Amino acid sequence: NLLWPKEFNNYYNYARRYCGGMNNGWGFEAKGCTNAQELQIRLRAAGLIRRKKEEVLTELPPKRTQIIELPAIGSVQMLLDEEKRIWKLHEDSIAALRERRAIAEINDNYTEYVEAGKLIAKEFAVSFQEMAKLRLQIAEHKIPLAHSHINDCLESGIDKLSVFFHHKSPAKALCDLLKKDGVKSLLVTGDLKTENGERQAVIDSFQNDATQRVIIGTMGSMGTGVTLTAAAHSVFCELDWRPGIVEQAIDRHHRIGQLNPVLGQFLLFADSLDAKMIHMILEKDEMLKAVLDVEEVESDDELPFSDEPVK
Repeated sequence: NLLWPKEFNNYYNYARRYCGGMNNGWGFEAKGCTNAQELQIRLRAAGLIRRKKEEVLTELPPKRTQIIELPAIGSVQMLLDEEKRIWKLHEDSIAALRERRAIAEINDNYTEYVEAGKLIAKEFAVSFQEMAKLRLQIAEHKIPLAHSHINDCLESGIDKLSVFFHHKSPAKALCDLLKKDGVKSLLVTGDLKTENGERQAVIDSFQNDATQRVIIGTMGSMGTGVTLTAAAHSVFCELDWRPGIVEQAIDRHHRIGQLNPVLGQFLLFADSLDAKMIHMILEKDEMLKAVLDVEEVESDDELPFSDEPVK
């Protein structure tokens, strides 16, 4: 609307057409991605110009990703079982609350409808907090496995690599382990200040010092705004729900100056929340491509879209 106020002048019409939106009686809900190809036609007609990296930087080598399943034994399996139990418990609770809200809507009980909505929001918040604690514990159990994997990579002839986490405490623990092995490793977390050049100094050391073989950081601090082309190999010990965050982290290597094929590896316990997340990331990535990158999109003079206000 900011860019093209005449073309996109009604939020509800937009959300109804392209986000699966509907009016439920007391509010408006947008539930997904719909009519993606039509949206791309309208965006390009309005003035969107999109150039993908492979079209502009044709000299860049290829980029690929790999999922590596880790063995879940002992206490790790107990954590994964607890993760599944809590996830299922919250899913059931939210489903029951949504049914309660639907019944309130049918009965025109506004007070009950609003109360159910508040409880759903509260349940999501509790679920997020509990799952975050478990995710941290699971990441901590990955450290010895990631440590072994990274040593194997270095012994196989890989000169340099990066490692990404979501939490900074396991990132620091892995960095300390590698240093004990005699592997020169650097750490980039939110503890480094950007305004005084602390973070950039660490990045420069990795880029320019051949003896600095591993750089470990959080996606929040090392996933954007830096160049890591001295390496072409990245290892992800944790993930983010948003596909763009993971993509940006891999692209710290896949940019101007990179001469070697880039590989991003995801270390995942089978049947874990991370395993669910990687599938959600791939689904979201496909959705974004459908809106922005599908080739040979044909225009249509009469798109089935109404600019009449939603009643």
